Amino acid sequence: MRKLALILLFLTVPIDAQIDNNTPEYIFPDETPVKNLLNWKVAFGDSSHWRESNYNDSSWQDHPGLGLWRNEGESGKGVRWYRKTIFLPHSLDSFTVLALYQVAIVSANEIFWDGTLISRNGIPAHSRDKEQTGKSGQIVIVPRTLTAPGKHVIALRVSNYHTFSGLVEAPLQLGYFYKIHKHLFRVQGLSIFLAGIFILAALFHFAILSGRGNRWPYALFGTFCLSCAFYILIRGLLRYFQIDVIYYYPLAAINDIPWFLMMVLLPIFFLFEFNSPFKKRVSVYIGISTLLLTLFPRLITYNIIPIKWLNLFDRANQFHIYFTLLVSIAVSMWALYNKKKGGLGACIGLIIFLIGVYFSNRANVENGWAIGFVILNIFLTISLSKQMAQKNRLHQEAQLRSARLEIELLKKHIQPHFLLNSLNSIVAWLEEDPPTAAKLVNAFADELRMLLEFSKKKLLLLSDEILLCKTHLRVMSLRHEKKYTLSVRGFKGDEQLPPLVIHTLVENGLTHGYKGKDSGSFILTCIHHKKDLEITLFNDSVVEKEYSIEKEGTGIRYVKTRLEEAFPSAWSLESRPVSKGWEVTILLQGALT
Repeated sequence: MRKLALILLFLTVPIDAQIDNNTPEYIFPDETPVKNLLNWKVAFGDSSHWRESNYNDSSWQDHPGLGLWRNEGESGKGVRWYRKTIFLPHSLDSFTVLALYQVAIVSANEIFWDGTLISRNGIPAHSRDKEQTGKSGQIVIVPRTLTAPGKHVIALRVSNYHTFSGLVEAPLQLGYFYKIHKHLFRVQGLSIFLAGIFILAALFHFAILSGRGNRWPYALFGTFCLSCAFYILIRGLLRYFQIDVIYYYPLAAINDIPWFLMMVLLPIFFLFEFNSPFKKRVSVYIGISTLLLTLFPRLITYNIIPIKWLNLFDRANQFHIYFTLLVSIAVSMWALYNKKKGGLGACIGLIIFLIGVYFSNRANVENGWAIGFVILNIFLTISLSKQMAQKNRLHQEAQLRSARLEIELLKKHIQPHFLLNSLNSIVAWLEEDPPTAAKLVNAFADELRMLLEFSKKKLLLLSDEILLCKTHLRVMSLRHEKKYTLSVRGFKGDEQLPPLVIHTLVENGLTHGYKGKDSGSFILTCIHHKKDLEITLFNDSVVEKEYSIEKEGTGIRYVKTRLEEAFPSAWSLESRPVSKGWEVTILLQGALT
């Protein structure tokens, strides 16, 4: 565990190049068209002399040029200056101009180049009443007259009275205008493109829910995809589109919602998709820890938690990213070891996703994590498509078996000896008791009509099935001069199940359990468990010895095939001898709405 913690700690530490702030930084636009400007001289306060290129700022504090003011032990309000010296060794091409790009500088700022004001974003001031907030995502063109070869000084005057804390969102970029514009266009386009892919992926996984089978974990993954889409869109809005910086913190807080869902849903999806051990316990832990790591940093803005804890929470969040990914990878490796479908694709995709997250955090690769997630989605989609194709093939085979068994079952009920025996019974009753013969004719006709009508349906109201069973028992009672009854308990009237299932079980009970008996009683009990339906059929038969041994005939095969067709992998059937008879229990998961 100590080695794992050291590895995760290493992964969370960003790679920053250190530059001496006391010497000019050489800028080569032809070699590096867009340069991130880091490592500045910084001072709190305000003076008109601080804009001048010949001002001596050697006593100022060295600063990376990014981060919250309050996080540095300074006041979150006030006026602050940033200065940086650069050196242009060559003249610019006659058709190119330099530009500065600022992601977000809260709340208002002015940019000076060699003491000349080249940009004012909002109105910096020394009070909230006089300050006017600016906009994020500004591109400032540097006049060509100011870009001669040699040393130049860039000075930023920043004020903040409208937000929680002053902020310079790194990096301030310097480069050719057309290169900066092209880069922003490319990044904006990529962000929108990736968000579109995530939305399509979400729709795909939500569509799975409307198909056959219990695939509810894919609702989690679909929500995860939507969360990624919203996160990347809001993040792109904050970084690359011009918005009033007064909305910067509220939008960042809103983006905590998809961030929370992203951290929670990915590992929980794999935990439940592969039915891993301790899935509920691990899911609760991940949910609580993610919620705390999401909420606590926001409490800093309300002075509930000290600002000095911000770096700790930032590092903990990065640690948590790798932790949730490693949990997901561990679950997929467990699934692969246990030969579960989709384990290999999930494992490979998650490792690529982890690599993308690593490059995003360590090397500042824009949208590296999103590209890794796209690859993960491709692997999952391929794996899921194979599973769906196999499931469809099995479903078609089940339909063919169901149709074949349906025909066999109808043949069994309408076969010549059944018809002849029934007709012989009718003839006998016509000679002895014509009224009874008429009852038998009517019952027999009703049963045949219902058999032909119900056998074509996929689902049937239990009330219709009960009527069919009672009609069949009436026919058999008249034929054999016995008394067969069916009573129902817990029946509500809206229950549904495949046709002829109870009828087949009743017929099995009559065939194998009532030789030598003059009467028979069947009891049908319905028990409702929220969305699950449990049906128990009891009969007071004396079961033949050979039938008490596990045996599956045409009738039981028909019942199982019909249940699988209507409730794939969401049913169970148990048939067993009990005290004073025989009992069959059917459990249908999700049969009640």
